[in-house]
Order: sequence, then C-alpha cells, then structure tokens
Amino acid sequence: MGEEIQLADKPEIAHTPIYVEPGSRPDEVGGRLTTKLNGHAFEYEYSTGRRYRLVFYDDRCSFQLLSLENQPVRTLSYLAREIRKDMFLVHWMVPGRSGHVALVIDLKERAVHVAALMPGQQELFDEAPIEVHQSIPA
Repeated sequence: MGEEIQLADKPEIAHTPIYVEPGSRPDEVGGRLTTKLNGHAFEYEYSTGRRYRLVFYDDRCSFQLLSLENQPVRTLSYLAREIRKDMFLVHWMVPGRSGHVALVIDLKERAVHVAALMPGQQELFDEAPIEVHQSIPA
C-alpha cells in the first residue's frame, strides 16, 4: 500500500500549454478492447443541444450531427473497451489529431457521457439520454 496522500495548499491552475513535439511520443494503447458495439446505432441529444446519430461497424464508427441541416456523415476508426456489462468507453481522434472524443455509453441506463476536444479547440463535456438504440444488419 502507498503512503497516505496529504492535502497541501491548493495549487495554481496551469495556464501555459505544455508543448510536445508532434509524433515525438508513440501512442500508448493497452488493455482489453472490444467489438461488442458493432452493429449498433444510437441517436441522442446533449443538454447543450447537439443531436447525433452514431453507428458502429467492425473497425469504424460513423457519426452525423443531426441538429444542423446538411451535415455530412463522418467515419473514423475508434477504440472501445467494455468497462462493465453494458457500459463502454469509446474513443476516437479527429483527423490531423486536432481533437478527440471520449464517450461512455451506458446501455443499462440508456445514457451517453462525453468529454471531447472538438476542432477549433472547443471543449465538449456533456451527457445525453439515448433516444434511439437499434441493431443494424452487419
């Protein structure tokens, strides 16, 4: 067992970005991955108003922002891990590594939780009830 952690003076928030040369560190992907979401489609709307459709395939997921007209379907590779029965952590990188999306999809509670850095450096931290969940033919 480790030492007991002591609470010291509250530290200052770092406002200076830490610069790391792109490509200087390899990705670190470990642990158990799953493909159990393959063949599932979801629709949900975050409390901030963004409505999405998300579809999982064997090695990629497609998503579409439904709350704005004429939005294209975007398809990316993703990683998924089953945290516990019917709860999944899903992650993908925005092309060019200009952002990333991490979702917790909770099938039992019919909810999606998101933490993301969107293109343009917009933070998205929200939650949504799953309104549509269906299985699609593989």
